[in-house]
Amino acid sequence: MNLDDILTTCIICPGVCSVSCPVYTSSGYRASQPVNIARAIFHGLRSDPKLLKASYLCTLCMACMDSCPASNPLPEAIKRARSIYSKPSKPELLVERLIEGDGELYIAMPYKPSSIAVNMIGRASGMAVLWIDTSKLYSYTSSGMDLEPPENLISMDMDVYPSDNPISWMAEYGFKLPIEGYTLHIPCKADGSRLVEDVSRVLGRPGMVIDMCIGYGGLERVRPDISNEMAHRFSTIAKGVVITLCGNVVQRLRRYGVEIYTPIDLLGVQDVG
Repeated sequence: MNLDDILTTCIICPGVCSVSCPVYTSSGYRASQPVNIARAIFHGLRSDPKLLKASYLCTLCMACMDSCPASNPLPEAIKRARSIYSKPSKPELLVERLIEGDGELYIAMPYKPSSIAVNMIGRASGMAVLWIDTSKLYSYTSSGMDLEPPENLISMDMDVYPSDNPISWMAEYGFKLPIEGYTLHIPCKADGSRLVEDVSRVLGRPGMVIDMCIGYGGLERVRPDISNEMAHRFSTIAKGVVITLCGNVVQRLRRYGVEIYTPIDLLGVQDVG
Protein backbone atom coordinates (compact mmCIF):
# COMPACT_ATOMS: atom_id res chain seq x y z
CA MET A 1 0.00 0.00 0.00
CA ASN A 2 1.19 3.52 -0.70
CA LEU A 3 1.22 6.23 1.95
CA ASP A 4 -2.10 7.79 0.90
CA ASP A 5 -3.86 4.41 0.95
CA ILE A 6 -2.60 3.66 4.46
CA LEU A 7 -3.68 7.05 5.82
CA THR A 8 -7.05 7.05 4.04
CA THR A 9 -7.84 3.56 5.32
CA CYS A 10 -7.12 4.78 8.83
CA ILE A 11 -8.93 8.12 8.88
CA ILE A 12 -12.24 6.72 7.60
CA CYS A 13 -12.29 4.39 10.62
CA PRO A 14 -13.75 5.55 13.97
CA GLY A 15 -10.56 4.42 15.71
CA VAL A 16 -11.28 0.89 16.96
CA CYS A 17 -7.56 0.37 17.63
CA SER A 18 -7.37 3.17 20.21
CA VAL A 19 -8.04 0.80 23.10
CA SER A 20 -4.89 -1.15 22.20
CA CYS A 21 -2.60 1.90 21.94
CA PRO A 22 -0.35 2.01 25.05
CA VAL A 23 0.31 5.74 24.71
CA TYR A 24 -3.36 6.69 24.53
CA THR A 25 -4.53 4.25 27.19
CA SER A 26 -1.75 5.41 29.54
CA SER A 27 -2.27 9.14 29.05
CA GLY A 28 -5.77 9.76 27.70
CA TYR A 29 -4.13 12.29 25.37
CA ARG A 30 -6.49 12.36 22.36
CA ALA A 31 -3.85 13.51 19.88
CA SER A 32 -2.00 10.24 20.50
CA GLN A 33 -4.88 8.07 19.27
CA PRO A 34 -3.62 6.29 16.13
CA VAL A 35 -6.48 7.65 14.03
CA ASN A 36 -5.67 11.21 15.10
CA ILE A 37 -1.98 10.71 14.34
CA ALA A 38 -3.02 9.49 10.88
CA ARG A 39 -5.20 12.58 10.37
CA ALA A 40 -2.36 14.88 11.40
CA ILE A 41 0.01 13.18 8.95
CA PHE A 42 -2.60 13.27 6.18
CA HIS A 43 -3.04 17.04 6.54
CA GLY A 44 0.65 17.61 7.22
CA LEU A 45 1.57 16.13 3.86
CA ARG A 46 -0.91 18.43 2.12
CA SER A 47 -0.82 21.74 3.96
CA ASP A 48 1.21 22.23 7.13
CA PRO A 49 4.39 20.10 7.47
CA LYS A 50 4.58 20.99 11.17
CA LEU A 51 1.67 18.61 11.72
CA LEU A 52 4.02 15.73 10.87
CA LYS A 53 5.51 16.14 14.34
CA ALA A 54 2.48 14.17 15.55
CA SER A 55 4.20 11.07 14.16
CA TYR A 56 6.34 11.09 17.30
CA LEU A 57 3.29 10.55 19.55
CA CYS A 58 3.91 6.87 19.01
CA THR A 59 6.30 4.16 20.21
CA LEU A 60 6.05 2.13 16.98
CA CYS A 61 4.88 -0.83 19.05
CA MET A 62 2.55 -1.93 16.20
CA ALA A 63 -0.36 -2.66 18.54
CA CYS A 64 -2.65 -0.57 16.32
CA MET A 65 -1.84 -2.69 13.27
CA ASP A 66 -2.24 -5.93 15.21
CA SER A 67 -5.73 -4.93 16.39
CA CYS A 68 -6.85 -3.33 13.10
CA PRO A 69 -9.62 -5.27 11.28
CA ALA A 70 -7.86 -4.38 8.00
CA SER A 71 -4.31 -5.00 9.34
CA ASN A 72 -3.51 -1.52 8.08
CA PRO A 73 0.26 -0.85 8.41
CA LEU A 74 -0.06 2.59 10.03
CA PRO A 75 3.37 2.25 11.77
CA GLU A 76 4.99 2.25 8.33
CA ALA A 77 3.23 5.52 7.46
CA ILE A 78 4.33 6.98 10.80
CA LYS A 79 7.95 6.03 10.10
CA ARG A 80 7.80 7.65 6.67
CA ALA A 81 6.25 10.80 8.13
CA ARG A 82 9.07 10.99 10.67
CA SER A 83 11.69 10.69 7.98
CA ILE A 84 10.06 13.54 6.04
CA TYR A 85 9.74 15.72 9.15
CA SER A 86 13.20 15.07 10.62
CA LYS A 87 15.24 14.53 7.42
CA PRO A 88 17.92 12.45 9.21
CA SER A 89 21.23 11.89 7.48
CA LYS A 90 22.36 8.28 7.26
CA PRO A 91 25.35 7.65 9.55
CA GLU A 92 27.13 5.51 6.95
CA LEU A 93 30.64 6.06 8.30
CA LEU A 94 29.46 5.37 11.83
CA VAL A 95 27.74 2.16 10.77
CA GLU A 96 30.85 1.00 8.94
CA ARG A 97 33.04 1.80 11.95
CA LEU A 98 30.73 -0.02 14.35
CA ILE A 99 30.68 -3.24 12.34
CA GLU A 100 34.19 -3.16 10.88
CA GLY A 101 36.40 -6.18 11.42
CA ASP A 102 36.22 -9.89 10.76
CA GLY A 103 33.25 -10.69 12.95
CA GLU A 104 31.26 -13.81 12.12
CA LEU A 105 28.61 -13.07 14.75
CA TYR A 106 27.39 -9.63 15.83
CA ILE A 107 25.75 -8.63 19.11
CA ALA A 108 23.72 -5.41 18.93
CA MET A 109 23.02 -3.71 22.27
CA PRO A 110 22.36 -0.03 23.14
CA TYR A 111 25.37 0.37 25.42
CA LYS A 112 29.06 -0.38 25.73
CA PRO A 113 30.27 -3.94 25.16
CA SER A 114 30.66 -6.58 27.84
CA SER A 115 33.92 -8.45 27.25
CA ILE A 116 32.68 -11.33 29.44
CA ALA A 117 29.52 -11.76 27.35
CA VAL A 118 31.49 -11.52 24.11
CA ASN A 119 33.95 -14.19 25.28
CA MET A 120 31.24 -16.57 26.54
CA ILE A 121 29.19 -16.29 23.34
CA GLY A 122 32.35 -16.67 21.27
CA ARG A 123 33.31 -19.89 23.08
CA ALA A 124 29.80 -21.32 22.80
CA SER A 125 29.41 -20.53 19.10
CA GLY A 126 32.99 -21.02 17.96
CA MET A 127 32.66 -17.72 16.08
CA ALA A 128 34.52 -14.41 16.17
CA VAL A 129 32.10 -12.05 17.95
CA LEU A 130 31.84 -8.29 17.52
CA TRP A 131 29.64 -6.03 19.67
CA ILE A 132 27.73 -3.13 18.05
CA ASP A 133 26.90 -0.25 20.42
CA THR A 134 23.59 0.77 18.86
CA SER A 135 23.03 3.76 21.18
CA LYS A 136 24.85 5.83 18.56
CA LEU A 137 22.36 4.75 15.89
CA TYR A 138 19.12 5.33 17.78
CA SER A 139 18.58 8.96 16.71
CA TYR A 140 18.63 7.80 13.08
CA THR A 141 16.31 4.82 13.39
CA SER A 142 13.87 6.57 15.73
CA SER A 143 13.50 9.20 12.98
CA GLY A 144 11.80 6.59 10.84
CA MET A 145 14.79 5.18 8.97
CA ASP A 146 15.86 1.55 8.69
CA LEU A 147 19.35 0.10 8.81
CA GLU A 148 20.41 -3.03 6.97
CA PRO A 149 21.48 -5.50 9.66
CA PRO A 150 24.69 -7.46 9.28
CA GLU A 151 24.37 -11.21 8.80
CA ASN A 152 24.42 -13.43 11.89
CA LEU A 153 23.00 -10.83 14.24
CA ILE A 154 21.94 -11.25 17.88
CA SER A 155 20.06 -8.06 18.73
CA MET A 156 18.30 -6.98 21.89
CA ASP A 157 17.84 -3.43 20.61
CA MET A 158 14.45 -3.68 18.97
CA ASP A 159 14.34 0.00 18.02
CA VAL A 160 17.47 -0.24 15.86
CA TYR A 161 17.66 -3.86 14.73
CA PRO A 162 14.32 -5.60 15.32
CA SER A 163 15.23 -9.20 16.04
CA ASP A 164 12.95 -12.18 15.75
CA ASN A 165 13.97 -14.09 18.83
CA PRO A 166 17.54 -13.70 20.14
CA ILE A 167 16.83 -15.72 23.30
CA SER A 168 16.31 -18.85 21.17
CA TRP A 169 19.95 -18.64 20.11
CA MET A 170 21.04 -18.84 23.74
CA ALA A 171 18.72 -21.80 24.33
CA GLU A 172 20.06 -23.56 21.24
CA TYR A 173 23.66 -23.25 22.48
CA GLY A 174 22.74 -24.62 25.88
CA PHE A 175 23.05 -21.52 28.09
CA LYS A 176 21.53 -22.10 31.54
CA LEU A 177 21.15 -19.05 33.80
CA PRO A 178 18.51 -20.04 36.37
CA ILE A 179 16.93 -17.21 38.39
CA GLU A 180 14.26 -17.64 41.06
CA GLY A 181 11.04 -15.67 40.86
CA TYR A 182 12.08 -13.12 38.25
CA THR A 183 9.71 -10.87 36.28
CA LEU A 184 9.89 -11.30 32.51
CA HIS A 185 9.27 -8.20 30.38
CA ILE A 186 8.05 -9.00 26.87
CA PRO A 187 8.72 -6.05 24.52
CA CYS A 188 5.79 -4.59 22.64
CA LYS A 189 7.15 -5.70 19.26
CA ALA A 190 7.71 -9.31 20.30
CA ASP A 191 5.61 -12.48 20.15
CA GLY A 192 5.14 -13.14 23.86
CA SER A 193 3.48 -16.54 23.61
CA ARG A 194 6.51 -17.93 21.78
CA LEU A 195 9.18 -16.19 23.80
CA VAL A 196 8.09 -17.30 27.27
CA GLU A 197 8.93 -20.90 26.40
CA ASP A 198 12.34 -20.00 24.98
CA VAL A 199 13.19 -17.80 27.97
CA SER A 200 12.16 -20.57 30.35
CA ARG A 201 14.66 -22.95 28.73
CA VAL A 202 17.48 -20.56 29.66
CA LEU A 203 16.32 -18.88 32.88
CA GLY A 204 13.64 -21.13 34.30
CA ARG A 205 9.97 -20.21 34.61
CA PRO A 206 9.28 -16.53 35.40
CA GLY A 207 7.29 -15.62 38.47
CA MET A 208 5.51 -12.88 36.54
CA VAL A 209 5.21 -11.91 32.87
CA ILE A 210 4.55 -8.28 31.90
CA ASP A 211 3.72 -7.47 28.28
CA MET A 212 3.91 -3.68 28.40
CA CYS A 213 5.24 -0.81 26.31
CA ILE A 214 7.71 1.36 28.25
CA GLY A 215 7.11 4.52 26.20
CA TYR A 216 10.23 4.77 24.05
CA GLY A 217 10.56 4.60 20.26
CA GLY A 218 10.56 8.37 19.69
CA LEU A 219 7.72 9.35 22.04
CA GLU A 220 10.28 10.73 24.52
CA ARG A 221 11.19 13.45 22.00
CA VAL A 222 7.83 15.22 22.04
CA ARG A 223 6.07 14.05 25.22
CA PRO A 224 8.72 13.02 27.76
CA ASP A 225 6.08 13.38 30.48
CA ILE A 226 3.97 10.58 28.97
CA SER A 227 7.06 8.50 28.20
CA ASN A 228 8.32 8.83 31.78
CA GLU A 229 4.91 8.04 33.26
CA MET A 230 4.75 4.81 31.24
CA ALA A 231 8.18 3.78 32.54
CA HIS A 232 7.23 4.72 36.11
CA ARG A 233 4.02 2.68 35.89
CA PHE A 234 6.04 -0.37 34.89
CA SER A 235 8.37 0.13 37.86
CA THR A 236 5.40 0.01 40.26
CA ILE A 237 4.13 -3.29 38.81
CA ALA A 238 7.33 -5.31 38.38
CA LYS A 239 8.51 -7.47 41.28
CA GLY A 240 12.06 -8.53 42.07
CA VAL A 241 14.64 -8.88 39.32
CA VAL A 242 13.34 -8.01 35.86
CA ILE A 243 14.60 -9.75 32.72
CA THR A 244 13.75 -7.91 29.51
CA LEU A 245 14.18 -8.90 25.88
CA CYS A 246 14.61 -5.26 24.80
CA GLY A 247 17.93 -3.65 25.67
CA ASN A 248 16.57 -0.14 25.12
CA VAL A 249 14.52 -0.16 28.31
CA VAL A 250 17.34 -1.22 30.64
CA GLN A 251 18.92 2.17 31.35
CA ARG A 252 15.53 3.89 31.52
CA LEU A 253 14.08 1.54 34.13
CA ARG A 254 17.23 1.50 36.24
CA ARG A 255 16.64 5.22 36.79
CA TYR A 256 13.40 4.19 38.51
CA GLY A 257 15.18 1.76 40.80
CA VAL A 258 14.37 -1.40 38.83
CA GLU A 259 17.00 -4.15 38.88
CA ILE A 260 16.79 -5.14 35.23
CA TYR A 261 18.92 -7.11 32.77
CA THR A 262 18.72 -8.66 29.35
CA PRO A 263 19.71 -12.34 29.07
CA ILE A 264 22.96 -11.24 27.43
CA ASP A 265 23.69 -8.94 30.38
CA LEU A 266 23.41 -11.94 32.71
CA LEU A 267 26.46 -13.50 31.12
CA GLY A 268 28.60 -10.86 32.80
CA VAL A 269 26.67 -10.41 36.06
CA GLN A 270 27.15 -12.32 39.29
CA ASP A 271 24.72 -12.83 42.20
CA VAL A 272 21.56 -11.75 40.40
CA GLY A 273 18.38 -11.99 42.44
